[in-house]
Amino acid sequence: MLYDKASAFRRFDYLNDLCLKASVILDITIIGGTAMLFNFDNSRMTIDIDAVIHNKVCNQDVDIDELLDQATIDRNGGNVMCVPDVFDCERYLLKSYSNLNIFVFSVEELAASKIFTIRQKDLDDLINIIFPQMTSIQLDTLKNLLSEYCSYYVGNIDNPDLNLNNPLVVAFVGTYH
Repeated sequence: MLYDKASAFRRFDYLNDLCLKASVILDITIIGGTAMLFNFDNSRMTIDIDAVIHNKVCNQDVDIDELLDQATIDRNGGNVMCVPDVFDCERYLLKSYSNLNIFVFSVEELAASKIFTIRQKDLDDLINIIFPQMTSIQLDTLKNLLSEYCSYYVGNIDNPDLNLNNPLVVAFVGTYH
């Protein structure tokens, strides 16, 4: 299925209903393509909703993964990211429900998460959608984040396939190692 903003909100509505029925209170951060939907007007549609759980209150008998599966929300989205640690990222509250709070990565954190991958799709998002719409303040913030995040990166920072080292990315944000 392809998701746009409206279909993503329907998934969030449904997840809140599931949480309410299971007496669960959940905070999730939306990352990846779905975060792009909410940060950019002309973003591409996405084939999945990637989320990271950062707070939950529930009975031990409740299977949070099952609730997310029922709502067609992928908890493993953060596995693509090496840096930054999703729990340290700046995010904003997109919507608060009775039993669910939906947060979304800031533009700068979203860009940083895509810069530290080797995926062509992430590079395309950076070049075609994210960079052209960034303000100068967002760009300055991104540059500061990259300076910090390079010191945390545990992979080969000199990997030529890393989006950080792509000439188009370097032309926009500079070099950091």
